[in-house]
Amino acid sequence: MRIAIHSPSFNLTAALQEHTLERLRLALSHARHRVRRVTVRLRDLNGPRGGIDKQCGIHVAIDGVGDVVVAEKDRDLYAAIARAAERLGRGVTRRIRQKRQRTAPPRF
Repeated sequence: MRIAIHSPSFNLTAALQEHTLERLRLALSHARHRVRRVTVRLRDLNGPRGGIDKQCGIHVAIDGVGDVVVAEKDRDLYAAIARAAERLGRGVTRRIRQKRQRTAPPRF
């Protein structure tokens, strides 16, 4: 599983990077053998003005299933990352289940 973290509007700290990687590992542990690539985009939408402007967007490419994309905003970037990773884990599980149901032979 390759993970790329981009933060064009600010410098990525080691603590923020480790938090992001840990949340992704937890959220995708059940499907890590199928996940090809994870791209995380962290943004501060309003800059120094503050507000609910920290955004975490995550895009995952899964072998044989397709892509799952989520995004979350919050005042706190750590919270946005945690919620986005949690939603991502559920989305990946759902997408894999859907794929299994479509390809399963009919039961009689």
